[in-house]
Amino acid sequence: MNRTKCLYFLVILPIFLLFSACETKKSYRVTLHFHNHFPADQWQVSSINGSVESTGSDDFGYIFKLKASNKKDLTIEVRNQNGKTLQYILPSNQREFWTYEASNTVFELAPPVIPSKNQMVVFYNDPDGDYTDWGLHLWDQNTGTNWTNWQEPFTQNSTAPELGLQFTLDLPPNDGYSAAPPAYEAFPTKMGLVVHRGAEKSTENDLVVYPQLQGRLYFIKKGQPVVACSPDFQPCPNPPTITDAAAHWTDRETIRWNLPVNVGSSFELRYSPSSNITVDFSSLEVKGGEAIALEPMSLSADSKFPHLNDFRTFKLSAITDESLKQIVKSQLVAVALDSKQRVLSATQVQMPGLLDQEFSSQKTLGLSIDKGSPVLRLWAPTAQTVELMLYNQDKSLLGTQVMTEAADGVWSATGNTQWLVDRPFYRYRIQTYHYFSDQIETYEVIDPYSLSLSTNSKYSQIVDLNAADLKPQGWDKIKKPGIHPSDISVYEVHIRDFSIADLSVAPEQRGLYTAFDATAPLSDGMSHLKGLADAGLSHVQVLPAADFATVNEKRSEQVNLDDPIDKVCGPENPPKLCVDNAGKTFREVFAAASKSNGDIQELNALLRNRDGFNWGYDPMVFGAPEGSYSSDPDGPQRILEFRRMVKGLWDLGLRFSLDVVYNHTNASKLFENSVLDKTVPGYYHRRDPISGKVANSSCCENTATEHIMMEKLMIDTLEQWADQYKVDAFRFDLMGHHMKSNLVKAREILGDQVYLYGEGWNFGEVANNQRGTNATQLNMFETGIGSFNDRMRDAIRGGGAFDCGYLLVQQGLGNGLLVDTNEWGGLQESTGLGTDCSIADHWQGAPQEQQVIGYQDLADRLRVGLAGSIRSFPIVDRYGQEKRADEVSYFGVPTAYTADPFETINYISKHDNQTLWDINQLKLPLGASSEERVAAQKIGFSFNLLAQGIPFFQLGSDLLRSKSLNRDSFDSGDWFNKVDYTGATTVWNKGLPRADKDGQNWELFRKVLDDVPEGPSQEQVLEMAAYVRKLLALRYESPLFRLRTGEDVNQRVRFSNTGPQQTPGLIAMSILDSCALADLDSNVEEFLILFNVGSEGQDVAMPSGGFSLHSFNPDLSFTNQRVTVPGRSIAVMVKKQQSDCR
Repeated sequence: MNRTKCLYFLVILPIFLLFSACETKKSYRVTLHFHNHFPADQWQVSSINGSVESTGSDDFGYIFKLKASNKKDLTIEVRNQNGKTLQYILPSNQREFWTYEASNTVFELAPPVIPSKNQMVVFYNDPDGDYTDWGLHLWDQNTGTNWTNWQEPFTQNSTAPELGLQFTLDLPPNDGYSAAPPAYEAFPTKMGLVVHRGAEKSTENDLVVYPQLQGRLYFIKKGQPVVACSPDFQPCPNPPTITDAAAHWTDRETIRWNLPVNVGSSFELRYSPSSNITVDFSSLEVKGGEAIALEPMSLSADSKFPHLNDFRTFKLSAITDESLKQIVKSQLVAVALDSKQRVLSATQVQMPGLLDQEFSSQKTLGLSIDKGSPVLRLWAPTAQTVELMLYNQDKSLLGTQVMTEAADGVWSATGNTQWLVDRPFYRYRIQTYHYFSDQIETYEVIDPYSLSLSTNSKYSQIVDLNAADLKPQGWDKIKKPGIHPSDISVYEVHIRDFSIADLSVAPEQRGLYTAFDATAPLSDGMSHLKGLADAGLSHVQVLPAADFATVNEKRSEQVNLDDPIDKVCGPENPPKLCVDNAGKTFREVFAAASKSNGDIQELNALLRNRDGFNWGYDPMVFGAPEGSYSSDPDGPQRILEFRRMVKGLWDLGLRFSLDVVYNHTNASKLFENSVLDKTVPGYYHRRDPISGKVANSSCCENTATEHIMMEKLMIDTLEQWADQYKVDAFRFDLMGHHMKSNLVKAREILGDQVYLYGEGWNFGEVANNQRGTNATQLNMFETGIGSFNDRMRDAIRGGGAFDCGYLLVQQGLGNGLLVDTNEWGGLQESTGLGTDCSIADHWQGAPQEQQVIGYQDLADRLRVGLAGSIRSFPIVDRYGQEKRADEVSYFGVPTAYTADPFETINYISKHDNQTLWDINQLKLPLGASSEERVAAQKIGFSFNLLAQGIPFFQLGSDLLRSKSLNRDSFDSGDWFNKVDYTGATTVWNKGLPRADKDGQNWELFRKVLDDVPEGPSQEQVLEMAAYVRKLLALRYESPLFRLRTGEDVNQRVRFSNTGPQQTPGLIAMSILDSCALADLDSNVEEFLILFNVGSEGQDVAMPSGGFSLHSFNPDLSFTNQRVTVPGRSIAVMVKKQQSDCR
């Protein structure tokens, strides 16, 4: 301290300040012991308010001598060259401290023992203080050499205060090691240990330590599954090893890596065709493989890989084409080294970018017929060898053929014309490095471009899709005329649901493609479709029918409702259900079981994964029909019968739409159903940019259509479906998980007569364009590609798609919000007691003013939906302000998102979530009559079918279909997914849905089922079906309900009864065809559609003279230009053209 400065204070300051001023500047010294795990010269220390006077070391680790610049607590940082930084605050009242690399805690006492160079110390802590008879089992993890026998653990121990049992281990030979291990000069780089007392272990798993890198001082706590390296039981840091897959080879010259900017003195890319690259724990050197130098570059953006823009950039040395071809077939590791060439970081390398740049191919892949000869081509640039394995019909090996690789990584084999006659099965035998095992693997895999398959997709099959025996009679004569997308309407059908319960279908055809045959007499299901087609329905969309993994295609091994329950009961210890119901079928047992508890689900669990039911959203092969819907899944019969289905629908005048699932596969890596990831490991799937784990935000193993060859696979198979199977439209599951460019390119290639639409949801690792501009609702503007409309859905149904428990009671305009409030208060808010959706006391009805605001908000969104969700549509909002429809908010994003009306798919019921009937029962007031409940279904359909845009509705929703409140019936089987076209039966109240999906909703469900124990009557079902056909006929009667452009909608669609003073319950929509506009309907000047969503009738005056009742509703009360619209119904008014004003 500056004595002069202190004396100066003495002269001018009062005595009571002197002490304070001098003390503030007084320095002090402290000693910090730091237990490090890695080589000592990799660590350094700094201080914010002090300095480092000296550095030393002992058996504990570092010794830092520090000097504080003032009396305050000393703040220091300890950091290593790997970018790790630890911050400690050393209290000013203490002069010596002990810290550990594993922890941010500062300790005032040294451990009771510090191991010397040839010792290791292990502390075992039991919170209950029970240390009797506990011992330590040890072995050399590198060699498998036991140091102790299990029955005779190491027990040379003592007890340390607070830390527990202390084991001090010396190098063998040592009498304490019962297995008499050989002499060691140093502890192994990797050791296994278990603390146990007989069969009782401190933790279920074996523990692993790295003594040469972690300091040989360990702390184990009972029940903690990892070894700690500090007294507060913080886990030991892992030693440098090859971890994650955080480096990305994006093009020939560039690698991007999320390495901290201050880490590394030199860098290299290692490759090894034999996968022998490792990190030596003892020397921290990288061993094996060949090295290519990497040069750090300045950070730059990459539009193709926006999620890597913050990663460090490295430039590779020049690589020849021949070398590159071999390198991509190798194990790849990016390595960062310190100045002494010790490993600081090592990680696997992802290389889709490089493969796209250097090896992408536009060749025809899979089977093609070149000059009469079959040729098989497989894109596999990472494969070291590929052999074609040919099998006969009984799957015996016929022979093998070594395939030839071209420069673009395409392997090929040419066969003889007899292949096309014999139709042998085949697989590819591939030898390749696989990132998942980090080894060279050899296995057989089916063709990603398979045209036909064996049962359960175990083998691909060689077939000519143009063979005459694979085409139904008249197939080549089918010529479908063009259709404008605004004229499309879609009925969503699950192939098994369509016919499995239809007794008018021959038993051998139920649940299969052939149930769609249009031969007379028509089945009940086909008659139902004909009625819809005659009313105007244009398309039937089937749920996924490309090959999927989760139904056993061997029907003899399936267990279905009409099978005896004994079929799933083992001879030993059968479940009680089996004992009680021996000899009965599942259907009989289901029918007799209680519907208000979990009995049905316990029964259904015995069927799940054994029956023939699944939605099919778990693809294996994208271009081959699913075998479980075929009468013979072993071979090409599936091709013929799929075509019969398409033809049968076209015989009714119905076009065919296919639900396609390109956003994920059933499996990846080396698992049984993995196809793409075995063919080119790490390429076809979207992986985490750091860990390398395959993303699964979709549900399963996400694909990466931003990669060229995955996009090619998607578009090639889409073309095949359109050309070879006459598919007219494609519905893309989770379309937002694809790139906008994928869909735009597909549309360009497929042409205008194939309509594309899908789920433009924005979530997961692609959300907000993280991997490129993804195909979300807002991004698909002006593409002509449709997106499902959740805004309009929620406005009608109420609440949201992910509501649970007592949030499911939130009402929408289709079931009584504000105008017919239910017992729970319509909209819900928290009571402040919690947010558990399953507990009624956590929720209450929102205040009346919030109900009004909520109603008006939903009404605005509904009007936007009725106007085709056109962004530029002029609307008067609830405040009375005129604005564009894209200025109306939907949870912070625009409600409107389309340029033209055919870019929106309007729906209120599809396979996901509760059916419209089921959701309405949860939201309508208790005590509502059955007639009111049917009327709510009608008003919902009225909105859906009379809105601009493309209407979409689920099989049976026009029949008041119930799934007994199931939210997600993807594998709930035939009991819950049944459809009855006669209306004689219903699935309402047939058992609570599965607990893992809806268990938190059961309390509410029971209350509703007590109020509504019976489903709709047969008369009501048939009445509803007729009403939907009537709506369809109205829609197709006039082009005014199917406007083709956003400009038309903006000019012709108008709403009255808007703004803050609107009459609740009434939505009034006009569609104009006046003289000022191009004449679209020569008979009509204006339609006025009045939607009354309340339970009471409304008397409405016409906005002008000349209106009359439309034939849709001839019996309404209409006098003096006033019409009475009954509760939960619509009035369609029409103003005829009086003269030709054109």
